[in-house]
Amino acid sequence: MKLHYLTPFISIAQVQLDWHKNQYKLCLTVFANHAFFLLKTVFLLSLLSFLAACHSSIEAELDTTAPVITLNGANPLNHNYGDSYTDLGATALDNVDGSVAVTMSGDLNIDMINTYTLTYSASDAAGNASSITRTVNVIDMAGPVLTLNGASTLILGKGRDYIELGATALDRFDGEIVVAPPIGAIDNTRIGTYQLTYQASDTAGNSSLLQRTVNVIAPRPFIITWKTDNASEKIVIPTNGFYSYDYSVDWGDSTTEVNIMNDASHIYATAGTYTLTINGIFPQIYFRGGTSDSGKIMSVEQWGDITLLSMESAFWGCSNLVSNALDTPDLRQVTDSSYMFYGASVFNADISAWDVSAVTTMEGAFADART
Repeated sequence: MKLHYLTPFISIAQVQLDWHKNQYKLCLTVFANHAFFLLKTVFLLSLLSFLAACHSSIEAELDTTAPVITLNGANPLNHNYGDSYTDLGATALDNVDGSVAVTMSGDLNIDMINTYTLTYSASDAAGNASSITRTVNVIDMAGPVLTLNGASTLILGKGRDYIELGATALDRFDGEIVVAPPIGAIDNTRIGTYQLTYQASDTAGNSSLLQRTVNVIAPRPFIITWKTDNASEKIVIPTNGFYSYDYSVDWGDSTTEVNIMNDASHIYATAGTYTLTINGIFPQIYFRGGTSDSGKIMSVEQWGDITLLSMESAFWGCSNLVSNALDTPDLRQVTDSSYMFYGASVFNADISAWDVSAVTTMEGAFADART
């Protein structure tokens, strides 16, 4: 009998045996050879494992290179005083371990101008460590914040003086800064658009600019409202005979009258509230002592650009008068405002922006004006 299937276990290429006489001897031989093969296999596997461990140990012992750290962002880095700081961090790459963690240490005070050092560190599995630093300069990099006094766009009636309202400047580091007079000029005799530029600089040399636009327009009219209670009711616009007048009135009922030199009167066909528009030379409205029409004038809608010469007793007894005007009267030549709103008990205007620098007499200006 030929036993080719036993070839892996015995060294004889071909064995012929008498099965009946030698079967036990063959089994013993086969078992012995098989056990020897298994022992060799286990030995080889153990040897390979040992060599692999030795290789790793040797390789670890040979890793003497620290990770390479790369900063994200600039170095040195300039940072604006007072602004919150967010660090850009860093990355580290090791020749054996690949990417490794980076830790950052160091203090930075955004509210103190100074130079600060931040340290970034990294280590690999073999214990090799490296570090790198970033210099952060906290400096004043921002200019002052400019704020205009008054609106950024102003309307100026032709012929009226421009009053400079100025501006303020506040710097985060230097605090309040004086703002110089604006650059630019306004010609109040020519209709047009003019620009004024305000500038402020801090001690670090940072500058800020801000502009104001001034539109010089055709003189605006004086606009008031009156109320009549009956049909065919007459109203009278009172004037001061001490001054010269030459004005026009749009009575608000499709009727216009021009070249009026003194008091102006008008009869309304139906009762109602009417808007009157006055243009021209009109130095003063004059309700001195109160008149029968004092209670009929209801509101000032616009002061306009008419040059006023006096406000003495202007709205005496105008008990229903309120102001809806968004502008201010031209008081450049007004010296007397005594009894100006005497008895105007519901007058509610904010007059804080009125230029009363020329006024010398204000006696009783708001007497009995209870609001």
